[in-house]
Amino acid sequence: MKTFALISILSLLLAIASANSKGPVSFGQFKHRQHVTHPSIARHNTARTLRGGQEETNEGPISPEEAFADVENATIETPKEVPQSSDKLANLIERTLPALVMLGCVGALTYYAKEMGLMGLTFLLQMGMYDEMTNVVGGKLQPVMKWWWFLTSALAFDGPRVLPAEEAALVTTTAYGMTMFGIVSTILRLQLSKANAAAFREFMRQTAISAVSLLLVVLPSSFWLSTLKEFGLIWIVYSVALVIINDTMAYLFGIIFGKHLLLPTISPKKTWEGFFGAAVSTVAVAYYWLPDKQDAVVISSFASLIGPFGGFLASVIKRAFEQKDFGTFIPGHGGFVDRLDCQLVLAPFVYLYLLWKTSK
Repeated sequence: MKTFALISILSLLLAIASANSKGPVSFGQFKHRQHVTHPSIARHNTARTLRGGQEETNEGPISPEEAFADVENATIETPKEVPQSSDKLANLIERTLPALVMLGCVGALTYYAKEMGLMGLTFLLQMGMYDEMTNVVGGKLQPVMKWWWFLTSALAFDGPRVLPAEEAALVTTTAYGMTMFGIVSTILRLQLSKANAAAFREFMRQTAISAVSLLLVVLPSSFWLSTLKEFGLIWIVYSVALVIINDTMAYLFGIIFGKHLLLPTISPKKTWEGFFGAAVSTVAVAYYWLPDKQDAVVISSFASLIGPFGGFLASVIKRAFEQKDFGTFIPGHGGFVDRLDCQLVLAPFVYLYLLWKTSK
């Protein structure tokens, strides 16, 4: 319960940070000037198009009577108002409530369904992340083959990690059979439809998009299952909490001390001060929290120095395809990939590190 309470507090901090992370505020935003457009001046100082396509500028004098008569009709242009604190509060609520609801659902699932519940949750997250990634990168794919390749990969990646050895072998064989069936059926379909070179290229495009999406989101997330099965739930909790700590501290250090942009072309809101301040803070918290100090330093250092590049890669993909978020499933946060990008980088490392440590 202490661990769950800690993650709840950190998630709340992250939601607050996300709600306010709109980039640096320019003091020029608060300098309002009213622009007055005088009708008589506008009438006498604009170009008029004459017959024959020639332009003539009327710069003749304005009579006093004409000027005073038009004062009542002068228009005042006021710039758009700067968002008030109520807007920030609404944004904060929009981001915080979904985070707390998600955390409550995960906590209840962990408490009542335990490992089986988390395995089921992992599969659903894989489905959501795969769907988001393929939609952003490839647009509308042929649905049958899209989900055929997902199920094949889920069997190949997830099955051996959660099943006994004899059953895992059967699942791997099934996945291989599904792979061959997908290839053969696609080739026959292309032949029967008398497809041309354009159809072949489209087939290769869709296959490549599915393959890249599977490698980016399904394969790394399957390591959660390996860690859960072999080393226990606590290591999933540790890794999730360390990423949340790092995200929160990166925001706080960036907003207080941030002056030098880290990757302005890719992620213009990130600063060097926030990056290294978060790294030091995350290592310090992990050193105090985790029982084994070597585990604390190794895992927290990777989460702080390498983990954020999962988010940077996600930013590159979104910018490449001119998307703000990967999805809209989580109000105020975006999609599953937007929330789990750094976790996907850390998940394989935690398992491989623990495997290396226990094999010594």
